[in-house]
Amino acid sequence: MSDYLEYILLPNETLIPWTKDLRLRWSEFEGKPDDNMPWDAYTYTWIKFDFNLKIINRDSQPRFKFTDIKAKGYFRKSVSWVRKERLTRFSKWSQKTLLKHEQGHLDLAEEYARIEQSRVRSKLLKKSFSCKGKTPQDKRKDANQIARGILDKIALEIRAEWRKFEDRYDEDTRHGTDMNQLWYNARFDKLRAQV
Repeated sequence: MSDYLEYILLPNETLIPWTKDLRLRWSEFEGKPDDNMPWDAYTYTWIKFDFNLKIINRDSQPRFKFTDIKAKGYFRKSVSWVRKERLTRFSKWSQKTLLKHEQGHLDLAEEYARIEQSRVRSKLLKKSFSCKGKTPQDKRKDANQIARGILDKIALEIRAEWRKFEDRYDEDTRHGTDMNQLWYNARFDKLRAQV
C-alpha cells in the first residue's frame, strides 16, 4: 500500500501546506501504521503546483499562457502514521528527535518544490498552449483543465527524483538516529529563513 500512496492522492485527503512556522505534532499523524514497514513513524508528503493563466485569442484559435506557477510542499495528514504504542517507550528527547526527523521529510518536500518551481517556470512560462471553447468561460475552463493536466504530469515525473532525495535523507541520518541529522536540521533552518 505504501508504494501506491507515494504516487497518488486519496479522495478527500487532508493536506497541510508547509510554512516556515509549521512544526508537526504527533497528533497530526492520523494514518494507520503499515505492518510491512519496520519504522516507528512514516511521513507522506506531496508537492502540488498552482498556477495563474491568461487566455490569448490569436486568429480563431484560442491559446493560453501561464502567467505564474507556484509549487508547495504538503504534509499528508490522513496517511502519515506513527506507532503510538512504541512512542510511550521512548524518552521525551527521543520522541522529539524522531518528530524532528519526520518534520525533515516535509521540509525536504518544500525544498524540492522550490527547485522544481524554478525549473517548471523556466520551461513553461515562455510557451503558449492551445485550448478550445466558444465563450470566454469555456476557454478558461478548458485552459484550466489542460494546465492542471500538464502540471500533474510533471509532478508525477519528478516524483522518482524527489524520492531519491527522501531516501538519501533517511540513509544519511539513519532515520534520524545519526549525527548527520544535525546537518540537515541546519539546512532546514536556512530554508525557513529564505521565506
